[in-house]
Amino acid sequence: MEHLRKAVELVTVIDGSELNLSISIGVSRWLEDGAHFSQIYKTTDARLYQAKTLGRNKVITTLNEQPTINTEASIEVPTLN
Repeated sequence: MEHLRKAVELVTVIDGSELNLSISIGVSRWLEDGAHFSQIYKTTDARLYQAKTLGRNKVITTLNEQPTINTEASIEVPTLN
């Protein structure tokens, strides 16, 4: 998810206009966070809300912890011309 967040964070130029995009992501794991879809959905939603509360543009994998941000993540994204 951190790779996805980083890819979206990159500046994109569309029709000559720069767009600065970001996403917040809440992550849940099947069985670890619940066995039923409703449990997983509720946990994921809570983590997404926490990511937004902490300033957005973050990945949250565990409630009440600081966001998981891998500053060493590298990603190759093709440029749009």
